Amino acid sequence: MIKRFESIDVRKAMEQVKEELGSDALIFSTRTSKRSDHFGLLGRELVEVIACDKRDLFEASLPEALFTLYYELLEEGVKEGIAKPLIKELKEGYPTDCFRDERTARLLLAHLMMRRMPPVLPMKRGRRIIALVGPTGVGKTTTAVKLAVAEMASGREAVIISSDAERVGAPEQIALFGKATGVPVEVAVNRRDLLQALSKHQGKGLIIIDTPGRNYHLNGWLTELQELIPTDHPVEVHLVLSATTRDEELSRTVKRFLPLPLTALLFSKLDESATFGAIYNQTVRFRLPLSYFTTGQRVPEDIEKATKVRLVDLILKISREG
Repeated sequence: MIKRFESIDVRKAMEQVKEELGSDALIFSTRTSKRSDHFGLLGRELVEVIACDKRDLFEASLPEALFTLYYELLEEGVKEGIAKPLIKELKEGYPTDCFRDERTARLLLAHLMMRRMPPVLPMKRGRRIIALVGPTGVGKTTTAVKLAVAEMASGREAVIISSDAERVGAPEQIALFGKATGVPVEVAVNRRDLLQALSKHQGKGLIIIDTPGRNYHLNGWLTELQELIPTDHPVEVHLVLSATTRDEELSRTVKRFLPLPLTALLFSKLDESATFGAIYNQTVRFRLPLSYFTTGQRVPEDIEKATKVRLVDLILKISREG
């Protein structure tokens, strides 16, 4: 596979390449870049060498446009086990002439990537009940407010039911959000309270259940959530994840929450992330649709319905090519 080597100069970088890949390694590029806290050299320029084992004929046999795209996928955080089959299918499914122009190859890859994704969650009409679940610090409460305000801006009624009574200041925070935005807020600390609140607001077009952030390393958290979320109502369970989280941690989190009846993945903090391949990995890996993206602090402007086109464009940057 393709590997990146960094060092303080070309000679040391090439020594790393030779030591790990052998003297016959294929060198694809050499460039300088700045890194913080690498090798203790804060802010110093480093030499970056991209190379692969000559025995890895997959990379070596790719047309230039496909190699570029393959490397971009890896740089964006798309895992090799997902990226390689995509590029292989493109190479085997189209004549070589299709890859003379990189933009054409990029568009073909975009269509293939979208076909590999599960359908995006349809936004059904009528009454909706959305439960936001997820680990701590991913922005569930802010997302709940954005969804509610956006619903009200469209002329429909919405309410937030907060079950986060454990975190210090949580009830006060959601109450302030509600007062500032005009969104009705209820507090429900158990299923009985929640069912009463659902009955009280059954005429609302959108009911959002804001659950407490969970440290899934602690015992009992899953049972508490399972006991809270009502099974006798058509509840959509959206797992809220931060786009800034590493792929491995995202996968661990999704696996921990899979015992819940997950409806979709909702990714927050896209504005704080430099890469977006990990989002693609999760939706393809777990066959869970995407529902929403949050892209900043503004309420309700910085939330959008997730689409395949949007995610693939974030990864391949097609729209930036003009």
